[in-house]
Amino acid sequence: MSLDFCAFVCRLVSGTSLVAVVSTALASSYTYVSHGVVDATAALVISCCAVLTAPLGANLTATLNATVSCSPEDHDCMCFMNILL
Repeated sequence: MSLDFCAFVCRLVSGTSLVAVVSTALASSYTYVSHGVVDATAALVISCCAVLTAPLGANLTATLNATVSCSPEDHDCMCFMNILL
């Protein structure tokens, strides 16, 4: 038995996850840079690759119409949904 309020769209999950990851990454990056433990060249190469390929992933997510439904018996799915909320 699937609950309507449990169904969520993949894009919403991707966007929510992105905001959570970016805010954490900014705080962590500041700490590592301030302690001088960052290889600037490697960080620049990785960042450029990520920036160039991010639109491809975003477009792919936007074109996929994936919906996930979970039932009250599916404890893993319900726990994941509670973490997102």
